[in-house]
Amino acid sequence: MLAAVSMWLVSVAVVLLLTETSSGQSFRSDAEILAYLNAVDRECMIWSCRNAINRVDPGGNLDLNCSIIGVVWSYTWQFKGREIASYVGETTTVIDENRYEVSVTPHELDRIRYYSYWRDVRFTIKRASHPGDSGVYNFTISHFRGDSQKMNIYVDLAGATR
Repeated sequence: MLAAVSMWLVSVAVVLLLTETSSGQSFRSDAEILAYLNAVDRECMIWSCRNAINRVDPGGNLDLNCSIIGVVWSYTWQFKGREIASYVGETTTVIDENRYEVSVTPHELDRIRYYSYWRDVRFTIKRASHPGDSGVYNFTISHFRGDSQKMNIYVDLAGATR
């Protein structure tokens, strides 16, 4: 009987956690991130990513920002089917450092603490121009056991709405 009650309490806790996080609320700890990933049977996932970017002022820098949670072994950025930046293990590679820049920082929990399992990834297109930099950018993350997720980000530097 005690085991059944314990399992029921765990189920209720997972449902509450899933309800809270899927409604846009933040995680309060790394333990909540790991519990969420366990509940959805994932090692890692793209938590947030703006998937369409319109901009009227070509020529300045353009940032594509995504948040990732879990244990991410590698990620890649692609544009028009060509890999333009990647991270594997501890090594980040950017194909053209004069055009692109990548930064990965721990997500801030509060002003003095940071998460270990939540990272913010910023991909910068330097001197973004129209129409050369408009198109679909692909951001893919992977765990070394094979779990992966891909996000398409649509960039339109002409300023047209989608």
